[in-house]
Amino acid sequence: MANGFKVKMSPSNQSITLKNTTISQTRLDKLNDVVENDNAKVDGSLLVYKASSDTYELQRALSYDPDTDTYTFNGGGF
Repeated sequence: MANGFKVKMSPSNQSITLKNTTISQTRLDKLNDVVENDNAKVDGSLLVYKASSDTYELQRALSYDPDTDTYTFNGGGF
């Protein structure tokens, strides 16, 4: 534990949870549990949790029409 770590809570009955994991990434696509497919790197894509691999996969979920400025939800296998 770091020396000199101090916390003052207001009100004093609040709790705090510390985790010993440091994440230095500043983008979701750089995290170890995010899987990207190049064909899914489009406007309207979503990260979908996949329990079997305990990862988040980028999936094409929306189509964007710039002429009408609208999104359409795509059906499919996700």
